[in-house]
Amino acid sequence: MILNSDPGLRPPARSARELNERLRVRVMQARVSFADRVIRDAVEGALRRTPVDTARLRAAWVTALERLGGVAPSGWEGPDPEGGEIRRGRSEASVSREDAGDGSERAATNSVDYAVYLERGTREIEPRRMAAESVASLGPRLPGHLAAAVAES
Repeated sequence: MILNSDPGLRPPARSARELNERLRVRVMQARVSFADRVIRDAVEGALRRTPVDTARLRAAWVTALERLGGVAPSGWEGPDPEGGEIRRGRSEASVSREDAGDGSERAATNSVDYAVYLERGTREIEPRRMAAESVASLGPRLPGHLAAAVAES
């Protein structure tokens, strides 16, 4: 890289500030988009890995996914869903988003009372690790999420 010290070739300070501000905004937009893409991917993975009986547990994941701007796959309810359990499950999800300073934080919570037992297992039930395996599987897709976020911003 060759740097020219000729003051006549330097942009005016105002132009440099404007360029810096536009770059700052674009980086922030890419960071926010990246965080949104990654959390949606993680929730989609947890949804796919979640076993279904009444569809209550999956309904909470679907609600979180929709709140994050995602779309639930067709058939997520399983073969024999129970309407009351789906309504109940849909009320047991929460999503939080925080974008401050140099960071973006996302969280999707499934508060169905038996989710932790399926995730971690019990003496009688093998752990299903729906959320843990979903998060662990994100690694290879992160570069694609980043590229898409940068292209979008």
